[in-house]
Amino acid sequence: MSCIFENIERNDFKRLKNYFKIPLKYQNYEYKLINKYKKKKKKIYLYGNFPNYYYERYKKKKIEKDEINIEKEEIKKENDEINIEKEEIKKENDEINIEKDEINIEKDEINIEKEEIKKEKDEINIEKDEIKENNNNNNSNNQSLSNLKKDKCIQNKNIIDDYRLTQIDNLIKDIFKDKIILDIGCNSGITTFLLSLKYKCKIVNGIDIDFSLINKNICLLKLFIEFILIYNNQKHILQFFLNNKNLHKIEKDIFLDLYFLYEDLKQERCKDKCEIKNLNIEINENRNKDKNRTFNESYSLIDDSNSLLENTHKYTFPLNIYFLCSNIFDKRFNKIENKYDIIICFSVLKWIHLNYGDNHIIIFFDLIHKMLKKDGYFILEYHNEIKYKIKKYERDFYKHKINLNYMHFDDIANGAYNNSCKLKLIHKTNFNVEEEQLKNKNKKKKLGMFNRSIRIYQKI
Repeated sequence: MSCIFENIERNDFKRLKNYFKIPLKYQNYEYKLINKYKKKKKKIYLYGNFPNYYYERYKKKKIEKDEINIEKEEIKKENDEINIEKEEIKKENDEINIEKDEINIEKDEINIEKEEIKKEKDEINIEKDEIKENNNNNNSNNQSLSNLKKDKCIQNKNIIDDYRLTQIDNLIKDIFKDKIILDIGCNSGITTFLLSLKYKCKIVNGIDIDFSLINKNICLLKLFIEFILIYNNQKHILQFFLNNKNLHKIEKDIFLDLYFLYEDLKQERCKDKCEIKNLNIEINENRNKDKNRTFNESYSLIDDSNSLLENTHKYTFPLNIYFLCSNIFDKRFNKIENKYDIIICFSVLKWIHLNYGDNHIIIFFDLIHKMLKKDGYFILEYHNEIKYKIKKYERDFYKHKINLNYMHFDDIANGAYNNSCKLKLIHKTNFNVEEEQLKNKNKKKKLGMFNRSIRIYQKI
């Protein structure tokens, strides 16, 4: 039986296809004709939802860090070689001086033979000491090389990481631990996954306006639940498991990076648990020795430990991650009050500003204040641009007049624009500046596309 579309022209088929297409709730993409003669159209991502974000943000960042570390190691090696050359020159000078001394000694008539015998003995002892020193140096060099290899292996194990989260966690220790978090503009979902996997948050909600990105994130989340809970982490079937899922390259890369991190963290936690068990055994032995303790006290302690174990399983990776395709200005978010301990907004404010204008930036800060719990944190990453850089063919799609910029964010957070927001600035940082300066020290280049500042606000 032949296809019903066999005799229909391609253009008619495209029209039919578009007719049956389900319209999306939010218009995330536009097309602009760049070359009239070649009829080339450029896809424009209105909300910064670029498909290569994962590779640009995480993969290239890791490669750049590795290159910087390699450069540092090479500089150290060069300095060591220079020092060795200097030492050799010193030794040669010492030998020349010794020869001069010997010539002077030969001129002496009486003590020539005695002094020569003594010197020969001294030289033999010196040679022995040098041999010992060389052997010690070789051993130390071998140890240092082995340590470097181990360090490299450790670095390569944890392939995927977000330097912003690590630096924030260093500033405020365990800021994410056991917290309810909202990730606005989660994109590829890496930060959302990491908050659950590495930083042990209680619950994390990732939202994005792009339906296709959220769909991919949910697909990855289902894969983790299926492989970890149903297949019980059987590593030998991992490749077979992924091949049968018809995944794109980017989805497979993200899954593998996160899974390897999951395995490493799991091993570390197992070690910690073993240490805790050993401590518990010692405590139990001490309890048996003490005759004054009652049975009821010990029974209550067992009940407490069991209740703690039950609670920990509810909020562990991947069961505490939720993705939603939504706009932050939807009605559902207006109804939320005092819900989140932390709200994260990484590199999203520019696109909110361009698409909605100045007024919605003020509304956005008020929404954040409303949704945060008391003493909750709002972590904002923004572009250091007084005027946002936009390509010529993109300017037609952003028609709002913009008067505000990042210099006004603190005033908006403090409620200086007759708004209800009251957030206190705690930290203002730029984590990536030092690395970029090292990288571009001898090059006339501007700072990288991800060199952005972060501000941490707290609800008063």
